[in-house]
Amino acid sequence: MHASAFDVRRSQSLYKPGTSVETYFGPLRRGACRISGRIRGRDKEAAMGIDNRIRQCEDSYMGTPSDIQRKRFTVEEFHRMCGVGIIAESEHVELVDGELVTMSPPGPDHVRCVVLLTMALTEAVRGRALVSVQNPFTMPPLNQFEPDIVVLDSNWAEKERTLPGQPDALLVIEVSDTSLRYDSGMRIPIYARCSVPEVWIFDVVRAQVLIHRDPGAAGYRHVIVASRTESISPLQLPEVRIELAKIFR
Repeated sequence: MHASAFDVRRSQSLYKPGTSVETYFGPLRRGACRISGRIRGRDKEAAMGIDNRIRQCEDSYMGTPSDIQRKRFTVEEFHRMCGVGIIAESEHVELVDGELVTMSPPGPDHVRCVVLLTMALTEAVRGRALVSVQNPFTMPPLNQFEPDIVVLDSNWAEKERTLPGQPDALLVIEVSDTSLRYDSGMRIPIYARCSVPEVWIFDVVRAQVLIHRDPGAAGYRHVIVASRTESISPLQLPEVRIELAKIFR
């Protein structure tokens, strides 16, 4: 995954000592007002929420960016923003610890790995589990990712109008080409805190897989590195085997 935050932190890179509140927050406020004005007739509460977020940021500003208090969104608020069009369906946006993060388009090596893995897993888990590819995956209250692949308990299909989430996951897979540091440093600790039982990171640059198991508040207690010559199996689906030589061609 590739990511770049577009919250209040983006404004900090433009900060200069002595900048006034109006200069610092003016463009952000005016843009937010345009959005809230467009949606006010459809969802007054959501529009008021946008206004209040900007006002809270302005009130917390005392002269330096470090004094700004970042306000975090919940999964419920994120869904409402998507529902009223603040975040378009065409935008690849995730909620990461309450902050909105845009995802960059994947490169060819990333796409190839995801396609080959999807083919292999779909065949291997047929009748035992479901394979979700680059779809929303919720970890309330502050996280909603779009992992490259999630292997889901087959019972999820019986739920109505419910996005896949941590209780449904047997295995989460992330594919990394240039994003290994972000996936390992940011996403893996969140998966662990949210008790996702197992996460594989496919490092397409080094042709290896980082297998994370036994989650806890401090991270995953067991991390195994598998090379391209090995076959690997999820803990909860031990009969499923993925030959890495067929993925890292």
